[in-house]
Amino acid sequence: GGHFGNGGAVDSNGGNDGAVDGSGDNIDGNSGTVNGSGGAVVGNGGADDGKGGDIDGNGGAVVGSGGAVDVNGGVVVGSGGNVDGNGGAVHGSGGDIDVNGGAVNGSGGNVGGNDGAVDCSGGNVDGNGGAVDGSSIDCSGSDIDANSGAVHGGGGGGDVDGNGGTGDGNRGGKY
Repeated sequence: GGHFGNGGAVDSNGGNDGAVDGSGDNIDGNSGTVNGSGGAVVGNGGADDGKGGDIDGNGGAVVGSGGAVDVNGGVVVGSGGNVDGNGGAVHGSGGDIDVNGGAVNGSGGNVGGNDGAVDCSGGNVDGNGGAVDGSSIDCSGSDIDANSGAVHGGGGGGDVDGNGGTGDGNRGGKY
């Protein structure tokens, strides 16, 4: 008098009815560290090289509150690519961005911050033995340390502005 299995369904159509939804999730790196010691991100002639491609962060924000982004001896090369932060913001509140002995090169590429903001509130931008080439560094109210390093504006005529910054370390930075 009973029925077995009626009303059940096994859907094996390749998972076409499934969904992986990560909308609304947050990826937080508070007090975390992203280390690339001795590593290299190279886009010269590779398959995933980013030549002529765009990396857009329209309206997005990269926030590393209290964290550190270290590239110890590493090289980040974006030959011919564009890194755009249209309307986005890169915040490093209280964190350090260190390029110890490394180099950030934008060979033939554009580093644009259209309507975006680069905030280094209370943080340090250190270029110990490294080089920051081809763009302008605008760090109002913060410290810019270039111990044994170099700040170049070659090709783009970049500016190094310290509007409102202090040279006595009273903001918690290094001079």
